[in-house]
Amino acid sequence: MAVARRAREPRKRSAPQKRPRRAAQKSRQAKPNAPRSAGDKQPRAEPKQQRKRTAKPKRARSDKTRPTVQTQYGELRVQHVVGHPSTWYTYELVPSEMSKLPPGALRASPLRQVFGLGGPKLFYVDSQRRCRSCKRSFVFSAKEQRHWYETLKFFDSSTAIDCLPCRRERRDERKLLERHSAITKQARAAPDDAQGQLAVAKSIFALRSRVEHGNLNAGIAAARKARRLDPKLVEALYWEGRLQELAQRHERARSCLQQFRTAAEKLRSKAMAKMRREANLLLGK
Repeated sequence: MAVARRAREPRKRSAPQKRPRRAAQKSRQAKPNAPRSAGDKQPRAEPKQQRKRTAKPKRARSDKTRPTVQTQYGELRVQHVVGHPSTWYTYELVPSEMSKLPPGALRASPLRQVFGLGGPKLFYVDSQRRCRSCKRSFVFSAKEQRHWYETLKFFDSSTAIDCLPCRRERRDERKLLERHSAITKQARAAPDDAQGQLAVAKSIFALRSRVEHGNLNAGIAAARKARRLDPKLVEALYWEGRLQELAQRHERARSCLQQFRTAAEKLRSKAMAKMRREANLLLGK
């Protein structure tokens, strides 16, 4: 027999009690006998007068208390750099410490350097190096170091591995290659331009004589094409003869230079006179 269950009545929730304000609660905890009515208010206590703190004048740091850095020239005193954005590497060499360094040393400026975790360079001294290319010894001077790190903004870990003549030669080679690529691009854009083809022949001769790069046959073909496009362009014969000489084809080089000397007798420009002198020297051999 099933037993009927009595339905549960819903629970009546009591109304939430209002909590006292924090200020009133604190005042009651501090003063248990304080009146609880809103009308009875206690007068506020007058705030205590605080002392005015006066900043003490900073004492000048003596040289004995300055931070020091250990270097190959002994212990050197350093000072904070004023105005540096970093607060970790803000040290520079004290000017009076320059007397401990070798003659010719220069004081460095960290504000003009780009450096990493090792900190800035404090001074520059002449450094003896060995060239990677020519294997000769050279001096990486203090003046050049300051130009590298403070004017050119090179990173502090960069250093000179080649001597100055080798660096200049490499720089010139890079400029020649860039110029040759630009000339070749212009010649491809305008294949019927005689001056453009002649410029290609000149560029290949300069590359081959200095850097040993460039296709000699392409240069000879460019000089011949320039002569075909403009028969009055006598220079093409000269540059074809010079390229034939670099290709060890002496008979063809001699023939081109003789034709150039005959055709350029009536031309009186300075550039043409210089090419005639060089052609005469080569034919005299």
